[in-house]
Amino acid sequence: MTKELMIVDDDLPFRERLSRSMEKKDFIVESFPSFNDSLKRIKEKKFDYVIVDMRLSDGSGLELIKKIRQISPKTKSLLLTGYGNIATAVAAIKSGAIDYLPKPAEIDQIYDALTNSKEILPPPPENP
Repeated sequence: MTKELMIVDDDLPFRERLSRSMEKKDFIVESFPSFNDSLKRIKEKKFDYVIVDMRLSDGSGLELIKKIRQISPKTKSLLLTGYGNIATAVAAIKSGAIDYLPKPAEIDQIYDALTNSKEILPPPPENP
C-alpha cells in the first residue's frame, strides 16, 4: 500500500533531506515551500499524510493544517517547529494535527509520529 505524503517547509535543505528519507520509508512524497503552493495542491489531490512547518514565508502552518482538515478530513497532519512551547503544541492539536514535534526532529521520530497515530484526534474541548 502506497502512502502519499506532502511536506511543506520553506527550508529547502531540510525539505529535501526529509523528502529523501521518507521516500526510503516507502512514502510517495511531494514537497512545497509555501502555504499557497501546498494549498493549491491539496485541493487537487488528497494525501494520506502532511508534514507542515509552523512558520512559512507566506502563512502559518497552524492555519494550513486547519485548511487541510477542512478540504481533506482523513489526511493526518504533523506540525514541526523550531519555536516549540506548550501553547504551540495545544494550538497544533486544536488545529487538527495528530502530533507536534519541535525541530530538529529525527527522521525516525517524524515517521513514528505519522504512522503510530491510529486516527486523527479530536480537538480538546474549549472549556473543560
